[in-house]
Amino acid sequence: MNTLVYLDLSFNNFEEIPSEVFNFTNLKKLKLRNNPLNDLPYEITKLQTIKTLVISFCSFDEFPQHLFEIKGLEELDISYNTISCIPSDIACLQKLHSLNIEGNKLHSLPASMLKMFNLRNLQTENNFMHPVFWNDTKTTTDSFYAMDELCRESQRVTVNPDFVIQRQCDVCYGQIDSSTGYQAVRPLKIFGLRNLPFFFCCCSERCFRSALKDS
Repeated sequence: MNTLVYLDLSFNNFEEIPSEVFNFTNLKKLKLRNNPLNDLPYEITKLQTIKTLVISFCSFDEFPQHLFEIKGLEELDISYNTISCIPSDIACLQKLHSLNIEGNKLHSLPASMLKMFNLRNLQTENNFMHPVFWNDTKTTTDSFYAMDELCRESQRVTVNPDFVIQRQCDVCYGQIDSSTGYQAVRPLKIFGLRNLPFFFCCCSERCFRSALKDS
């Protein structure tokens, strides 16, 4: 069975991935759509040959952390779950060229995604990122918002440790203090989409102001 390269387990009732799946170490494409999965175990990292993973219409309320260790992943469909935050570590997936995050509860994307230079197809519809929230903004401090309230003027806020996993400034890449920092959301035109909101974590007011400038 090590010759298996495509496996479709969609539309089942798996609450966990069958352990036998992790023995298919030559698997290229794995589809798990429409299963009541809410996590991916560490064993998923055994499948380093996977290029395409479909885990849409499952029960994920957090982005599966172990996916970041599958460096060769090229296509990921995690649409129509209840995910509200994408960790900055998604930038570890540098070979990813297609990402479907439609139908989740996302307000913004991590600034680290701006360094995913191979990402060409990004689907974001049916989240809380619709352009209607951003089409009236301008390149001033009024167009930047604190994460705790999407449409609130930018200000210094306590850094959410659950979000800033790497505790690294998105501007200077220095360390962010464990208790305070600056957070802002900025709409950008990228990946063929307009007014896409990106979340920036900054270690100082200087970096915060730098993040407000056009680049």
